[in-house]
Amino acid sequence: MPDTLTGANDHGMQLLAYTPGRGTQPMINSGEVHNIRDVTVGYGSDGTPQSLQFTTTKDSPGAEYLQEPVYSFVLRLWDPRAQRWVEPVNSRFIFPSATEDTADESNTITYRLVSELKVLDKVRLHRMAGDAARNDAYDRALERYQDAERDFDRELRGFEDIAHRVKRRHGFWGGKVFAYRGVAWINSSHSVPRGSIASDASRNGRLFYWNGSSWRGLSLAQWADDKQTMRERGVEVSKARNLMNQRRQVLDRAERGVRETSRGGRRYFYNSAPGRTLARFWKEESGYDAELGHGSGGATIMKSLWRSFTNARDSKGRNWTAASRTHHEFALGSSMLAMLQDFRQRGLVDYQLRGRAFDLVPRGGFEVDQSRRVILQLGQDVEGAPERWSTDHHYSVAVVVGGSGYSYRSVYGPTIASNNTPWGFLAGAISDNDVNSLHSANNLTREERAAANPRIKVEASRSLVLSASSAIPMIDYEPHHWIGVYDHDGSVSKRRIDHIALTWSPDQPLRAVITLDTRFQRAAVQYGRTLSKTLGGVDHLQGHIPINPELAPPLAWEEPPYAPPITDVAARVRFDPLTGQPSVIMTAQWSDAVLPEPEDPTAGEAELLDTGDYDPETDDGFEPGDPDDDEGIPETVEVD
Repeated sequence: MPDTLTGANDHGMQLLAYTPGRGTQPMINSGEVHNIRDVTVGYGSDGTPQSLQFTTTKDSPGAEYLQEPVYSFVLRLWDPRAQRWVEPVNSRFIFPSATEDTADESNTITYRLVSELKVLDKVRLHRMAGDAARNDAYDRALERYQDAERDFDRELRGFEDIAHRVKRRHGFWGGKVFAYRGVAWINSSHSVPRGSIASDASRNGRLFYWNGSSWRGLSLAQWADDKQTMRERGVEVSKARNLMNQRRQVLDRAERGVRETSRGGRRYFYNSAPGRTLARFWKEESGYDAELGHGSGGATIMKSLWRSFTNARDSKGRNWTAASRTHHEFALGSSMLAMLQDFRQRGLVDYQLRGRAFDLVPRGGFEVDQSRRVILQLGQDVEGAPERWSTDHHYSVAVVVGGSGYSYRSVYGPTIASNNTPWGFLAGAISDNDVNSLHSANNLTREERAAANPRIKVEASRSLVLSASSAIPMIDYEPHHWIGVYDHDGSVSKRRIDHIALTWSPDQPLRAVITLDTRFQRAAVQYGRTLSKTLGGVDHLQGHIPINPELAPPLAWEEPPYAPPITDVAARVRFDPLTGQPSVIMTAQWSDAVLPEPEDPTAGEAELLDTGDYDPETDDGFEPGDPDDDEGIPETVEVD
């Protein structure tokens, strides 16, 4: 681009072709696609892969890169203030398709590319290694435990029959009968009434009775045959119980082994945060690529993408919280993109591509308050501000159909008077295979039910024509960010950006259509200061907003440094020996910035062993720990 830009040349777009690297190999800049025009590109906040469409001539330099799907294309925007090209987030595209009118002699062709996120739709969930052995081991352990349980019940019934006969002959009424190895502990762990009798297998079945304060030996002088039979049956009961308990322990280990396995065409993840589930999937797919000769990307590189999150921490370095852990399952053959969209629809995650890096954060993690930097107002950049509203989406009672075929009625806001329409409470239907109770129906469909609850849904957009002094979409602000927007009554409200569509040609100014959140959307936004109050369905800011604030420099990739809380402060006074003036010296001690995760009862349960040779008799199915797998994950990823 020239050093000085005016008019339509204040902004521009550039399309570069890269050769994706195999495994850990870097991407190679193959060249630029020249003479692009009529460019339209979309950026959204819902995680759906967007598209890039443009027109060029078939003999333009670089057009040969579009003839086969072996390149990754990077779209860059010109920033006239910094005089440099900038690659926004989610600006890598693949899989070109073309539309051409062969009767047209203008030699032009229109291409359409999809976001590189689409490559995650080509990653499919497979069964876990060792699943067959784990499932077989569980089935064997269950069958053996059930056999031991039946044997114990049979021996116990025989013992109780002969023991009650001995009790009646001795006149011990109202007591209980026991058969254990040792009887001294029974009175401390059971409610033992007077007159109970017990067989101690550790003493060859010797008989005792409880006199109300201690166990006393029972003589064989009377009814010796019955008592001898009782002693023998007591020993057998103790043996059968011990065998049943041993097999119960084996079954417990086998049950832990199949918590995360594949059964019935579905794969299960136990008490797993989204980052842990996706990190495991990512690592497995990288291993499959290496087996097929594509090149080893280790645990972090897959399909030429780096993951900036780990099984323990999100892309911002924060621990996945215990609250984000759920038991979830997916059908075998599900794509990684479908799993990501499922997690997002549950309100658990947001994700994006930042260069080659794939970022995953808790829901709302990309939200930034830009409302004091960016304010859209008529008469400046905004040339259109259409709004539309609708009421047919509303329902307050959801009939949630679970994977088992059962349905649950879930009511959103039963105390809200506006939900009671002249036709009563209106109902809608939601399907979710993971729903198996009313509690899970409420939790898993909360976001969808909240979106359907408003009686009137208002959607707004702003059409912009950018000048040299304008804030640049996708450089100064992007989807997930909050900006200031003038409403019809002249007030300024804080609105979240849902979608941005950019259009550009070399002979035309850069245009943008910005879709804002619905006015009734209740997004969980966490800012470092007091937020606006909700008045009449519109989020109004507290205090004054500058009409035309000076733009700050473009946002950087890096997060601002985190200041951990101060845990201890010490102060001392020192006097200057020459002037006698006092001075105070204060020292502060900070806590560790990486705060520990809340205590979790399952924290000691580590990863399952990926082995086909699994035996619960000798192996409990778990490794000693589930270490963080962030080895090799770069802090930043260069574009070029």
